[in-house]
Amino acid sequence: MKFKKLTAAAMAAMMLASGTAFADGGADGKISVIVDGKTLEFDQPPIMEGDRVLVPFRAIFEALGCSVDYHSYGETETVNAKMGSKSLGLTIGSTEIYASGEAKTIDVAPKIVNDRTLVPVRVASESFGAEVVWDEAENTVNITSKQGFYKITRSKMDYTSSADDGTTLFTATCYYPVIENAENDEFITAVNTDTLNAVNAFTDGLKTEFYDTANEEYLSLKANPDENGREFLPYTFEFDYDIDLNTENYLSMTAILYYDLHGAHPTTSMTSVNYDMKEKKELALSDIWNMDETAATNEVIAVFNEDIDKNPDMYFADAKETVEKIAKDVEFYLDEEGVNLYFQLYDIAPYAAGYPQITVPFEGNEQMYKIKLAPTLTVWHLR
Repeated sequence: MKFKKLTAAAMAAMMLASGTAFADGGADGKISVIVDGKTLEFDQPPIMEGDRVLVPFRAIFEALGCSVDYHSYGETETVNAKMGSKSLGLTIGSTEIYASGEAKTIDVAPKIVNDRTLVPVRVASESFGAEVVWDEAENTVNITSKQGFYKITRSKMDYTSSADDGTTLFTATCYYPVIENAENDEFITAVNTDTLNAVNAFTDGLKTEFYDTANEEYLSLKANPDENGREFLPYTFEFDYDIDLNTENYLSMTAILYYDLHGAHPTTSMTSVNYDMKEKKELALSDIWNMDETAATNEVIAVFNEDIDKNPDMYFADAKETVEKIAKDVEFYLDEEGVNLYFQLYDIAPYAAGYPQITVPFEGNEQMYKIKLAPTLTVWHLR
């Protein structure tokens, strides 16, 4: 069966062929949606509006592995989806969306039908790199997650901590990658085990670090109600990840840890791990660059000092001194562009500056790098 990309022309042709533009996908055929090989069931079916297919927001994005939430501010209603460092924010009735903080415009605004939020299907592609294909013959939208050489599934674990009376003190949602390992490769087994151990360490740490604080705040408000009616809100935490590079030889992943203690703003931290899948080991910068550990640390200091000189207003006044102290602990991940070096929030720059990050590209620095990336071919896996 021949497929073609979902386009306005293709959708218009389909409607003209049927002789009708209708809201429910056709007099004799509903619109089906398949996500990564699985046909979704809806209590509110997808609809056609103009030449665009609108799909239920929560069902689609949860099927892709995103966390989803809704907010209401007076008459303004927003819906959000998040997966790793990528996010999507939409406002009901507005054609302006925010894809990972970047403002974009779509043709059809999200709308509410039968208490369900419907959004144009192409925002799945716009925001999270999924491929969207329209199968005209079957009246079906196929959405496929983008993967690399190794097939990686997105797993989820939830954790809740409660006070003695059962009141929820905090919740944690953990998304983590599991590499398919049909051949029982010992190294892949070890990587999957390390990842799960990191998730368990995250939730164990929450019990140790936050239970007493959350419980004391709850009991205090219970015993002494706030005069403004403020009630205790459970803390929320999230463990998520990005797959930064997924080739036959190299795999790079970043864990993103999210904390919302209902302070001035939520905060995050990140940590990355980089593997040589052929040599079966974790990579240090000295494995990636043609230099020893001391030289690699000096290179980190040099590239950050150069950027601090160029953009002094983006950094703390003592940023250079701090970089020199913590350079050996710099975090990094690999992608198709090169090595991306970063420090944590507040390490050398204010919160508003985000993560201080610098890319040392492969291009133009070929003599500096030990590793070489073969030309990559995008692989679309069904999870």
